[in-house]
Amino acid sequence: MGIFSFLKKSVSDLFIASPTGSAQQLIWFYPDRSIPHGTTLTVRSDECALFFSQGVLRAILGAGTHPLQTSHLPFLGDLLVSPLSGDNHFVTELFFVRTAEHIHHSACELGGFNDIATRLYVSLHLTARLGVRVTDPARLVVAMGGQRATSGHQVDEYIDARIASLASSLIGRLAASEAIGQIVSNQYGEELGRAILEGARASFAGDGFELTRCLEIKVTLDAESAAQVREYSRRQAELGLQREGAEIGRDPGFTAYQVAQGQRAMLEGLGQGAANGRAVVPIGF
Repeated sequence: MGIFSFLKKSVSDLFIASPTGSAQQLIWFYPDRSIPHGTTLTVRSDECALFFSQGVLRAILGAGTHPLQTSHLPFLGDLLVSPLSGDNHFVTELFFVRTAEHIHHSACELGGFNDIATRLYVSLHLTARLGVRVTDPARLVVAMGGQRATSGHQVDEYIDARIASLASSLIGRLAASEAIGQIVSNQYGEELGRAILEGARASFAGDGFELTRCLEIKVTLDAESAAQVREYSRRQAELGLQREGAEIGRDPGFTAYQVAQGQRAMLEGLGQGAANGRAVVPIGF
Protein backbone atom coordinates (compact mmCIF):
# COMPACT_ATOMS: atom_id res chain seq x y z
CA MET A 1 0.00 0.00 0.00
CA GLY A 2 1.18 3.57 -0.75
CA ILE A 3 2.37 6.18 1.71
CA PHE A 4 -0.98 8.00 1.34
CA SER A 5 -3.00 4.97 2.34
CA PHE A 6 -5.34 4.82 5.28
CA LEU A 7 -4.78 2.36 8.06
CA LYS A 8 -5.51 -1.18 6.99
CA LYS A 9 -9.09 -2.19 7.74
CA SER A 10 -9.82 -5.06 10.08
CA VAL A 11 -11.95 -7.99 9.00
CA SER A 12 -14.92 -6.63 10.99
CA ASP A 13 -14.83 -3.43 8.88
CA LEU A 14 -15.66 -5.51 5.80
CA PHE A 15 -19.15 -6.14 7.19
CA ILE A 16 -21.32 -3.14 7.96
CA ALA A 17 -24.75 -3.11 9.64
CA SER A 18 -26.50 -0.86 12.12
CA PRO A 19 -25.89 -2.01 15.71
CA THR A 20 -28.65 -3.58 17.78
CA GLY A 21 -28.68 -0.60 20.13
CA SER A 22 -29.59 1.76 17.29
CA ALA A 23 -33.13 0.37 17.22
CA GLN A 24 -34.16 3.25 19.52
CA GLN A 25 -32.92 5.87 17.02
CA LEU A 26 -34.50 7.17 13.84
CA ILE A 27 -31.06 7.92 12.36
CA TRP A 28 -27.74 6.14 12.92
CA PHE A 29 -24.55 7.45 11.36
CA TYR A 30 -21.82 4.97 10.45
CA PRO A 31 -18.76 6.50 12.15
CA ASP A 32 -16.14 5.72 9.46
CA ARG A 33 -16.20 7.69 6.22
CA SER A 34 -13.68 5.34 4.62
CA ILE A 35 -15.27 2.06 3.45
CA PRO A 36 -13.22 -0.65 1.68
CA HIS A 37 -14.24 -1.77 -1.79
CA GLY A 38 -15.96 -5.16 -1.51
CA THR A 39 -17.42 -4.54 1.95
CA THR A 40 -20.76 -6.27 2.59
CA LEU A 41 -23.52 -3.90 3.70
CA THR A 42 -26.54 -5.37 5.49
CA VAL A 43 -29.68 -3.28 5.61
CA ARG A 44 -32.36 -4.62 7.94
CA SER A 45 -35.98 -5.02 6.91
CA ASP A 46 -37.08 -2.00 8.97
CA GLU A 47 -34.53 0.50 7.67
CA CYS A 48 -32.78 1.93 4.61
CA ALA A 49 -29.21 3.11 3.97
CA LEU A 50 -28.35 6.53 2.52
CA PHE A 51 -25.03 7.43 0.86
CA PHE A 52 -23.92 11.07 0.81
CA SER A 53 -20.84 12.64 -0.73
CA GLN A 54 -19.89 16.32 -0.52
CA GLY A 55 -23.36 17.13 0.79
CA VAL A 56 -25.17 15.42 -2.06
CA LEU A 57 -27.35 12.32 -1.75
CA ARG A 58 -25.88 9.63 -4.03
CA ALA A 59 -28.15 6.65 -3.42
CA ILE A 60 -30.63 4.95 -1.09
CA LEU A 61 -30.45 1.20 -0.57
CA GLY A 62 -33.36 -0.82 0.78
CA ALA A 63 -33.44 -3.98 2.88
CA GLY A 64 -31.05 -6.76 1.91
CA THR A 65 -27.36 -7.65 1.66
CA HIS A 66 -25.39 -5.44 -0.70
CA PRO A 67 -21.77 -6.06 -1.83
CA LEU A 68 -20.21 -2.60 -2.09
CA GLN A 69 -18.62 -3.08 -5.49
CA THR A 70 -18.75 -0.78 -8.49
CA SER A 71 -19.79 -3.71 -10.67
CA HIS A 72 -22.81 -4.29 -8.45
CA LEU A 73 -23.60 -0.66 -7.57
CA PRO A 74 -22.35 1.69 -10.31
CA PHE A 75 -22.98 4.85 -8.27
CA LEU A 76 -20.05 3.83 -6.05
CA GLY A 77 -17.69 4.73 -8.90
CA ASP A 78 -18.23 8.40 -8.02
CA LEU A 79 -17.12 7.70 -4.44
CA LEU A 80 -14.09 5.53 -5.18
CA VAL A 81 -10.67 6.84 -4.25
CA SER A 82 -8.17 6.15 -7.00
CA PRO A 83 -6.33 2.85 -6.39
CA LEU A 84 -3.17 4.49 -7.81
CA SER A 85 -2.48 5.81 -4.30
CA GLY A 86 -2.53 2.29 -2.95
CA ASP A 87 -6.03 2.60 -1.62
CA ASN A 88 -9.19 0.93 -2.86
CA HIS A 89 -11.99 2.35 -0.77
CA PHE A 90 -14.97 4.67 -0.90
CA VAL A 91 -15.27 7.99 0.92
CA THR A 92 -18.88 8.63 1.89
CA GLU A 93 -21.23 9.54 4.73
CA LEU A 94 -23.42 6.50 5.39
CA PHE A 95 -26.68 6.85 7.31
CA PHE A 96 -29.15 4.20 8.41
CA VAL A 97 -32.72 5.50 8.75
CA ARG A 98 -35.45 3.50 10.46
CA THR A 99 -38.51 3.17 8.23
CA ALA A 100 -40.71 1.10 10.58
CA GLU A 101 -42.73 2.80 13.31
CA HIS A 102 -40.48 3.97 16.11
CA ILE A 103 -41.65 4.59 19.70
CA HIS A 104 -40.38 7.98 20.78
CA HIS A 105 -40.16 8.74 24.51
CA SER A 106 -40.64 12.43 25.16
CA ALA A 107 -40.01 14.21 28.46
CA CYS A 108 -40.14 18.01 28.58
CA GLU A 109 -41.07 21.03 30.67
CA LEU A 110 -44.24 22.88 29.70
CA GLY A 111 -43.62 26.06 31.68
CA GLY A 112 -45.71 27.87 34.29
CA PHE A 113 -49.48 28.17 34.60
CA ASN A 114 -51.88 29.98 36.94
CA ASP A 115 -54.13 27.61 38.85
CA ILE A 116 -57.67 29.00 39.01
CA ALA A 117 -58.42 26.86 42.08
CA THR A 118 -55.49 27.74 44.34
CA ARG A 119 -54.30 31.02 42.74
CA LEU A 120 -50.83 29.48 42.73
CA TYR A 121 -48.37 29.75 39.83
CA VAL A 122 -47.21 26.19 39.12
CA SER A 123 -44.84 24.48 36.68
CA LEU A 124 -45.83 21.40 34.71
CA HIS A 125 -43.94 18.53 33.06
CA LEU A 126 -45.01 16.28 30.22
CA THR A 127 -44.01 12.68 29.55
CA ALA A 128 -45.30 10.83 26.51
CA ARG A 129 -44.80 7.78 24.32
CA LEU A 130 -45.53 8.53 20.68
CA GLY A 131 -45.38 6.51 17.50
CA VAL A 132 -43.12 8.08 14.83
CA ARG A 133 -42.71 6.91 11.24
CA VAL A 134 -40.30 8.24 8.62
CA THR A 135 -42.00 9.20 5.36
CA ASP A 136 -39.00 10.71 3.52
CA PRO A 137 -35.57 9.42 4.72
CA ALA A 138 -33.55 11.85 2.59
CA ARG A 139 -35.48 14.90 3.79
CA LEU A 140 -35.19 13.73 7.39
CA VAL A 141 -31.38 13.57 7.14
CA VAL A 142 -30.82 16.65 4.98
CA ALA A 143 -33.41 19.06 6.37
CA MET A 144 -33.81 17.87 9.95
CA GLY A 145 -30.82 15.99 11.33
CA GLY A 146 -28.07 17.34 9.13
CA GLN A 147 -25.22 15.23 7.82
CA ARG A 148 -23.40 14.66 11.08
CA ALA A 149 -23.02 12.00 13.74
CA THR A 150 -25.52 13.74 16.03
CA SER A 151 -28.36 13.66 13.47
CA GLY A 152 -30.49 11.22 15.48
CA HIS A 153 -30.23 13.29 18.66
CA GLN A 154 -31.12 16.49 16.81
CA VAL A 155 -34.28 14.93 15.41
CA ASP A 156 -35.27 13.71 18.90
CA GLU A 157 -34.71 17.20 20.33
CA TYR A 158 -36.77 18.74 17.55
CA ILE A 159 -39.68 16.36 18.20
CA ASP A 160 -39.54 17.09 21.94
CA ALA A 161 -39.51 20.85 21.34
CA ARG A 162 -42.52 20.74 19.03
CA ILE A 163 -44.48 18.41 21.32
CA ALA A 164 -43.75 20.69 24.28
CA SER A 165 -44.93 23.73 22.33
CA LEU A 166 -48.15 22.05 21.19
CA ALA A 167 -48.92 20.64 24.65
CA SER A 168 -48.15 23.93 26.41
CA SER A 169 -50.57 25.81 24.17
CA LEU A 170 -53.30 23.19 24.65
CA ILE A 171 -52.90 23.04 28.43
CA GLY A 172 -52.78 26.83 28.64
CA ARG A 173 -56.24 27.01 27.10
CA LEU A 174 -57.48 24.17 29.31
CA ALA A 175 -56.10 25.82 32.48
CA ALA A 176 -58.23 28.90 31.79
CA SER A 177 -61.32 26.92 32.80
CA GLU A 178 -60.07 23.86 34.69
CA ALA A 179 -58.12 23.53 37.93
CA ILE A 180 -54.55 22.29 37.65
CA GLY A 181 -55.48 19.47 40.00
CA GLN A 182 -57.94 18.22 37.39
CA ILE A 183 -55.34 18.48 34.64
CA VAL A 184 -52.62 16.55 36.49
CA SER A 185 -55.13 13.85 37.35
CA ASN A 186 -54.75 13.11 33.61
CA GLN A 187 -58.46 12.69 33.04
CA TYR A 188 -57.93 14.72 29.85
CA GLY A 189 -55.10 12.49 28.61
CA GLU A 190 -57.03 11.01 25.68
CA GLU A 191 -58.25 14.39 24.46
CA LEU A 192 -54.79 15.91 24.87
CA GLY A 193 -53.18 13.07 22.92
CA ARG A 194 -55.62 13.43 20.03
CA ALA A 195 -55.12 17.19 19.93
CA ILE A 196 -51.31 16.82 19.86
CA LEU A 197 -51.52 14.33 16.97
CA GLU A 198 -53.79 16.68 15.05
CA GLY A 199 -51.48 19.63 15.62
CA ALA A 200 -48.40 17.56 14.71
CA ARG A 201 -49.80 16.70 11.28
CA ALA A 202 -49.47 20.31 10.23
CA SER A 203 -46.38 21.03 12.32
CA PHE A 204 -44.31 18.14 10.91
CA ALA A 205 -45.58 18.35 7.33
CA GLY A 206 -42.55 18.39 5.03
CA ASP A 207 -40.08 17.30 7.73
CA GLY A 208 -39.84 13.73 6.47
CA PHE A 209 -41.71 12.03 9.31
CA GLU A 210 -45.10 11.88 11.00
CA LEU A 211 -46.62 11.02 14.36
CA THR A 212 -48.75 7.88 14.06
CA ARG A 213 -50.31 7.50 17.52
CA CYS A 214 -50.14 8.52 21.16
CA LEU A 215 -49.56 5.52 23.40
CA GLU A 216 -49.30 7.39 26.68
CA ILE A 217 -49.32 10.98 27.87
CA LYS A 218 -48.97 12.27 31.41
CA VAL A 219 -48.89 15.77 32.87
CA THR A 220 -47.33 16.27 36.32
CA LEU A 221 -46.38 19.09 38.69
CA ASP A 222 -42.70 19.72 39.26
CA ALA A 223 -41.40 19.02 42.78
CA GLU A 224 -41.58 22.61 44.02
CA SER A 225 -45.09 23.17 42.70
CA ALA A 226 -46.30 19.88 44.16
CA ALA A 227 -44.97 20.94 47.59
CA GLN A 228 -46.75 24.29 47.31
CA VAL A 229 -50.04 22.63 46.42
CA ARG A 230 -49.73 20.20 49.35
CA GLU A 231 -49.06 23.07 51.76
CA TYR A 232 -52.01 25.01 50.34
CA SER A 233 -54.28 21.97 50.79
CA ARG A 234 -53.08 21.48 54.36
CA ARG A 235 -53.83 25.09 55.27
CA GLN A 236 -57.22 24.97 53.60
CA ALA A 237 -58.08 21.85 55.58
CA GLU A 238 -57.09 23.55 58.84
CA LEU A 239 -59.12 26.65 58.00
CA GLY A 240 -62.08 24.45 57.11
CA LEU A 241 -61.95 22.74 60.50
CA GLN A 242 -61.71 26.09 62.26
CA ARG A 243 -64.69 27.48 60.37
CA GLU A 244 -66.70 24.36 61.07
CA GLY A 245 -65.90 24.58 64.77
CA ALA A 246 -66.88 28.24 64.88
CA GLU A 247 -70.19 27.57 63.14
CA ILE A 248 -71.00 24.75 65.52
CA GLY A 249 -70.12 26.99 68.49
CA ARG A 250 -72.59 29.63 67.27
CA ASP A 251 -75.42 27.09 67.01
CA PRO A 252 -77.91 27.69 69.94
CA GLY A 253 -78.63 24.01 70.15
CA PHE A 254 -74.95 23.23 70.56
CA THR A 255 -74.61 25.86 73.32
CA ALA A 256 -77.57 24.44 75.26
CA TYR A 257 -76.13 20.94 74.85
CA GLN A 258 -72.78 22.06 76.29
CA VAL A 259 -74.51 23.72 79.30
CA ALA A 260 -76.54 20.58 79.95
CA GLN A 261 -73.40 18.44 79.75
CA GLY A 262 -71.66 20.74 82.24
CA GLN A 263 -74.56 20.55 84.70
CA ARG A 264 -74.71 16.79 84.39
CA ALA A 265 -71.00 16.49 85.11
CA MET A 266 -71.37 18.74 88.17
CA LEU A 267 -74.33 16.72 89.55
CA GLU A 268 -72.44 13.45 89.00
CA GLY A 269 -69.53 14.94 90.92
CA LEU A 270 -71.79 15.98 93.80
CA GLY A 271 -73.35 12.52 93.91
CA GLN A 272 -70.00 10.84 94.15
CA GLY A 273 -68.91 13.29 96.86
CA ALA A 274 -72.03 12.57 98.93
CA ALA A 275 -71.44 8.88 98.67
CA ASN A 276 -67.97 9.40 100.10
CA GLY A 277 -69.24 11.74 102.84
CA ARG A 278 -67.53 14.74 101.29
CA ALA A 279 -70.46 16.46 99.62
CA VAL A 280 -70.08 20.21 99.21
CA VAL A 281 -73.08 22.27 98.36
CA PRO A 282 -72.03 24.96 95.85
CA ILE A 283 -72.95 28.55 96.57
CA GLY A 284 -76.08 29.54 94.78
CA PHE A 285 -77.11 25.98 93.85
